[in-house]
Amino acid sequence: MPLVTEMDLPLLPAEQPDFSVNPWPAVEEARKKHPWLARSNLGGYIIHGYQAAKDIVFMDDKLRPYFDGVAEFYGAENTDWGRFMSEMMIARHGPDHARMRAAAADAFTPRNI
Repeated sequence: MPLVTEMDLPLLPAEQPDFSVNPWPAVEEARKKHPWLARSNLGGYIIHGYQAAKDIVFMDDKLRPYFDGVAEFYGAENTDWGRFMSEMMIARHGPDHARMRAAAADAFTPRNI
């Protein structure tokens, strides 16, 4: 399987005001080239398929959010915001994330939400 960085993916103009008003025409056009993944000018990728997003959420061994690199990207590692961003559960990975997620799991069941 090719890396996403090697794929010829469609571009979704998520930074454009028209996209935020009605993204569906652009998403439908992007799906002609790839059924669930596109590039973004905002730096990264957009998963535009529900089932793909649902499947990817459980691929912790292959993917992870890049929240722990956001503060570094903005040069804000030693600020209150930078510490907040790096200490959130979503910024953790591996056993540390699993421990935190298990501790909070009951609060996020459909019934409790």
